[in-house]
Amino acid sequence: MYTTIKYFILTFLSYVISNFAFSQAGVYKTHEDYLNNNLTDYGIYSSVYHILGHFTVTFEDENGKKTEIKIRKGNIWGYINNDGDVYRVNDKDDPCKIITIGKIVVYGNYTKAGYTTTTVTDSRTGFPSTRTSASFYSFGTNEEMKFLSKKTLKKELKKNKDKESLNMLKKVGVFKGYSLMEFINDYNRKFGQEDPNKFKIFLFDDFINR
Repeated sequence: MYTTIKYFILTFLSYVISNFAFSQAGVYKTHEDYLNNNLTDYGIYSSVYHILGHFTVTFEDENGKKTEIKIRKGNIWGYINNDGDVYRVNDKDDPCKIITIGKIVVYGNYTKAGYTTTTVTDSRTGFPSTRTSASFYSFGTNEEMKFLSKKTLKKELKKNKDKESLNMLKKVGVFKGYSLMEFINDYNRKFGQEDPNKFKIFLFDDFINR
């Protein structure tokens, strides 16, 4: 019992620290800016809205002055909100939330109505939570973003002639007890690029085995 409580407290603290340590909002104009954490500061993140599918992110400074930035791939690489969530602009000029990062980066899908979410129960705490569903991936933070599925990952791994990872991928399946998100975490760990906040993703997400 004590061990369980201690684990929950440490997990909660790590979550709080990771979110508040990077809470400054702003825009990354280029990928290099993102890598160097070189934010263009326009004040506090206010909102994202779209008109006919064209997105705009809004910031507001301490004097109430609002700055609107058009979300276009040629205009900005991405932005970060007040909670420390990073959004990268995809080829369709949609903002996609980075939900786990490593050699393989996973993104949440943004629909015109909002983020696709899934409400499930955390097996460690028993608390219900809503998390952004994983929908896209890329190898690195500036490579092409592709639809996330077992099939598309298999194609990429074959191209890279990564037999060891292909054998790991074969274990993925709803009835095999091994999800695609768990595979990605193991893959990133193999290359020494494991996301320290990985537990926030695969415990809350559905199996993705398409």
